Parts: sequence; C-alpha cells; structure tokens
Amino acid sequence: IFNDDLRSITVDAIDPKARRSAAKAFTGLPGTCMDTVQHEIIAQLEAKTKGDPSIWEGVQPEGAGGKSKKSKAPVAPKEPKGLVDPAVIFRDGKEADKYGEYDDEGLPTTKADGTALADKARKALEKQRDKAKGVWEKHQKAVQSYEEALQAYKASEEGGDQGTEEGGISEEQRTKSYHTAGLSVVQQLVEKLTLDRAADLALEINSGKRDPPELEAVLVLEVQEEEEVITEPVLRALRRFDGQRENRLELSCFK
Repeated sequence: IFNDDLRSITVDAIDPKARRSAAKAFTGLPGTCMDTVQHEIIAQLEAKTKGDPSIWEGVQPEGAGGKSKKSKAPVAPKEPKGLVDPAVIFRDGKEADKYGEYDDEGLPTTKADGTALADKARKALEKQRDKAKGVWEKHQKAVQSYEEALQAYKASEEGGDQGTEEGGISEEQRTKSYHTAGLSVVQQLVEKLTLDRAADLALEINSGKRDPPELEAVLVLEVQEEEEVITEPVLRALRRFDGQRENRLELSCFK
C-alpha cells in the first residue's frame, strides 16, 4: 500500500461520531479553564475599561426599568404567646408573690415565707424556665435578624445610586459582566487551540508518524532524496570515499 492510496485526514473531514465523542470529552473545559485564569482575565478587563464610561453605554443598570424586583422592607417577627424573659420569669408578674429568694440565674430557692424549696419543686421550676428560655432565645434571634435586615434595607433606600461607577453600573453588575466576557474569551481560545492541535495531529497522521504496526507492515516506505549535482572533477572523485556526504575525508583515504 502506498501513502497516496490512503485518504488524507483533515479537521473538517472528521467523522461526526468522533466529533460528538470529542464534544462530550470537552464538556465543561472552558469553565474549568476560566476558574484557573479568571483572576488574571478579570483584572485585565477591569484595567482596560477603568475610567472609560463609554464601555457601559447602552447597558441597563440592574434594577432599573422595572426589570428586577425592588427589595421589600423586612417584616418584624411576631411575638410568641406567653413570651417572657427567663431571667425574671419568677421575679415578675403573677409568680412574684410565691417566692422569697433567688439564685444568680433567677431560679427561686425559697418560698415567700422563707421555707427552702424542695428539690422536686426546683426541678419543676427549672423545666419551666428552660422552656421559656428556648422560646425567648429563638425570638431574640429573629428580632436580631430583622433589625440587621432593616438596617440594610434603609441603607439601600437612602444610598440610592451610591457605590455605583461607570455610568451608574454597580460593581456587582460590572463583575458579572467581566466574568461573562472572560468566559467568552476563554471559550474562543479553547476552540482555537483545540482546532490547532487537531490540525497538528492530522498532519502527523498523514505523514505516517502515528501509523500502527499492522499498517507499517504493509505500507511502502517512500524516501525522497535530492540528487546531488557535482561538476568539479576532483570533488566528484572524492565523493566516492565520502559516502555520508559530509564533505570531509580521513587522511587514510590518501594513502
């Protein structure tokens, strides 16, 4: 078999099945590459667009034009029924007249007449106090979350467009745009490098560098040598002893 009898491989002529298999193998590759170089790419994009508001012309700020929902004011949590501070549950209210002395945690140690409370009675009061404590702490956490959310809401309402640059585009929106643009660049580079590598492989295959042993066994090896034309008589005579065509002879050739 001669090389001319074999079909040459080109990137465009790759079998569709092979293309699909390759596509599956490369799934997620641009994203993986982007994760590796995103800091460098985003930094370069930021540097190229910094101080040039024209870059953002025509870009609609997020939240403008009714395209995104306006944040709603947080709602205060409802107070649970029977909510009471566990530290004063037995000191205030209807329980106050029943007891005389209390420990550091507000748990009664004596009755109103000074009689020490029995262990059984104290344990019952501890269970009551612990139950009230669980409800109290849960509500306090909800109140704290509400207050933090309320402060953030007020700051966003009062701040308006503060913290935005480059034509009113917020930093968060710009970062998203940089990432999207960077991913697009990486995708194009991956496609280019993949096609370039495919072209190199096709060239190696067509030249026989990747022939399997069973093909090499039946393939006629073609060797192309350029014919040397020598017109000088002495050099032609010396060439008889210079089989490697190195243009040099051992002294023994002259004996």
